[in-house]
Amino acid sequence: MIKYFTLCFFLTTSFSFAQSWSKLNDLPSSILGRDHPFTFALNGHGFMGAGSTIDGLKSDFYKYDPLTDQWTELDSFPGGPRGYSYGFNYKGYGYAGFGISTTAYLKDLWRFDPSTETWTELASCPCEGRGHPAFLAADDKIFVGLGSSRLGNLKDWWEYDIKTNQWQQRDSFPGVKRHHPYYFEVNEKPYVGFGHGEGIFKDLYEFDPKSNTWTQMNDLPAQGRVAGTQFSYQNKGYILSGQGEDHDYLGEGEFWEFNPLTNDWKQLTSHPGQGRWAPGSFVIGNKVYFVTGELKTYMNDVMSYELSPIVYTKDVTSNTDIPFEISPNPTHQILNIEAKVGYDLVGTFDIKNNLGQIILTTNCQNINQFTIDLSSLSSGSYYLNFKNKIEGFTTRFLVVK
Repeated sequence: MIKYFTLCFFLTTSFSFAQSWSKLNDLPSSILGRDHPFTFALNGHGFMGAGSTIDGLKSDFYKYDPLTDQWTELDSFPGGPRGYSYGFNYKGYGYAGFGISTTAYLKDLWRFDPSTETWTELASCPCEGRGHPAFLAADDKIFVGLGSSRLGNLKDWWEYDIKTNQWQQRDSFPGVKRHHPYYFEVNEKPYVGFGHGEGIFKDLYEFDPKSNTWTQMNDLPAQGRVAGTQFSYQNKGYILSGQGEDHDYLGEGEFWEFNPLTNDWKQLTSHPGQGRWAPGSFVIGNKVYFVTGELKTYMNDVMSYELSPIVYTKDVTSNTDIPFEISPNPTHQILNIEAKVGYDLVGTFDIKNNLGQIILTTNCQNINQFTIDLSSLSSGSYYLNFKNKIEGFTTRFLVVK
């Protein structure tokens, strides 16, 4: 049996990198621009489905390859055409559900398996069907709440147990009833706020699944907003684009980062153009991809933004079985590899990117110390994998240019 060990270092070196938006290929003409698509990323690919288009509600479903900047149509989403629905990825699967069809507010839940590219329907929520709710996963649970319904705006909060396929109601959201909130997960806790009810809001609340309690966090230091997109990355939450307190497009595609550890907000570079109504987004590696949305017309463009490089800070003392050491980490151009006493590096070293793709390979035969030239790599996090005839080991390192 192959054993895998992960070695992570404390990283204290400061570094800088370019943070700007890049325009990618527009959606092909066969894919209509839309608002309220559900989106998520799995195994180095992005996925987008459903939403409202110029031709009405859709159930089509697509896969995006960031290496070729190309989209492929997959089998349609089996839940049927809908708008005001959301999706997310969690522990190797994609999830989508809820929203509004041409005849009803929906409360279904579906799981996508990327290995077979098939959907499985899970237990429906025993709650009111709803459009544009908060919809996310944390602590091996799925949480749904708020949104619009046949009864008006809501603030109830429901939990789905992924392991048991069962729902239960939790304590309600403490803020005003609303629809189209922003939301994200950090450190297995949901964060929910903003949105539209009797006003357009800029508040934010943290939910603790263990204690079933809500805590109010600091407000966004800007105007309230509704109907943008959101995601989580490296223990921080992000909100992007949308409409402002006048329920009109934000003057810029505002981009904000929330750090729960310090309970503060930081503004990042706005995406080009005005804010959009109900775009989609997904994160692959350290890039967020921003897709479609509505800005007086249905948009069909795609943009990406490079986030901070992935940094790992776990203590190495529990990983004493790694048979070699690497230095420096972070590195600028050269990675030094040295075998520990009593171990021969006879095997293959592969360097992989965040998509899991091999970009450099070195074969070693009784070499106990050598260097790898990394001058061809851009800034970012990479994996170094060593495999001999018996076992394998993996470590991570950071390249800083």
